[in-house]
Amino acid sequence: MDPVKRHLLRLLAGIYEPNEGSVQIDQTEVGHIHPEDLRRGVGVVLQTPMLFSGSVKENLLLGKPDATDEEVIEAAKQAGIDEFIGQLPDGYETVLTERGQQLSGGQRQAMCIARSLISNPSVIILDEPTSAMDSGTEQQLMVRLKLLFEHKTVIIITHRGTLLALVDRVIVIDSGRIVADGPKEEVLKTAKTGTPS
Repeated sequence: MDPVKRHLLRLLAGIYEPNEGSVQIDQTEVGHIHPEDLRRGVGVVLQTPMLFSGSVKENLLLGKPDATDEEVIEAAKQAGIDEFIGQLPDGYETVLTERGQQLSGGQRQAMCIARSLISNPSVIILDEPTSAMDSGTEQQLMVRLKLLFEHKTVIIITHRGTLLALVDRVIVIDSGRIVADGPKEEVLKTAKTGTPS
């Protein structure tokens, strides 16, 4: 992983403390929020899906260990994985191999998205969440997520222009420096013309 991206993710998730400035959620510094509350309120999906040997349900419950079956199924529907789970030999009880190798890369990513949604976090951080998905699967997921993210704070780290449909503001970072920041339309217009509007 790119060092700048790694540090940014860890700052946003409250794992690192900033050397200067602050990282805040609702005007409260992340360092002042209890780690359990932070984990419950902030969902993080890394570019490389992290699944373990255990059932599909057990993997999803990592996002909220006390989730009900209804919450597990709802999160699966939101991430669009309920259909393929239904085709697995034992559904939600199907045991995955280490890292979920019997699933496609896109399915593993969608599993991790579902896991992050299960606690209904108010802040969601997505790192290249669709990089292993084909364009059709990505578009279907984006339609569902656009509705779901309407009242949430969503931070997407991506090189894929298609995911910009989910955001209002774009920050461009090059070699650790912010080179553009503003409303999506303005930043994209500047990128096309090469001059600020």
